[in-house]
Amino acid sequence: MNKQQVYDAVNWDAVMRAPRYAGGHEEVMRAMYEGRAEVIDHWVMNDYQGELAIAWRFPDGSVAVLTDYFGSCSGCDAWENATDDEARTMVKSLASSARVFPSVNEAAEFCRTASDDAANFPFRAARNLDLSGNLDARQRCTSPVEYYDED
Repeated sequence: MNKQQVYDAVNWDAVMRAPRYAGGHEEVMRAMYEGRAEVIDHWVMNDYQGELAIAWRFPDGSVAVLTDYFGSCSGCDAWENATDDEARTMVKSLASSARVFPSVNEAAEFCRTASDDAANFPFRAARNLDLSGNLDARQRCTSPVEYYDED
């Protein structure tokens, strides 16, 4: 699938049924391609706010990697109490920002090499995806993001 096809494949019925609360992005991202693709891995920074990443494999073998950020309240997380139009706008933005790869191997390579540079920052959470169950163990994503408290 190409980027436009990934965008067009969003399952709007499932997205509109997803819960709308602060930090509910995982449910929304899991709903985006429900019944149209398989989640092959996901990662969520388990905290009251943070980042998440998900990898979807489509029937043609292509893989879409999506990442997002979430907050802990309606003041810092737009998904909470979003209207249908606002929800569609946010999901369209997520789908438009997906990184699409022709294969799991290429998606795994991206996971291994995702960096914190400004151009790639939105995808740093993808380093936490473990696609090893879908390919040879030598190609495993092995560079999780580390978080440090600032003193």
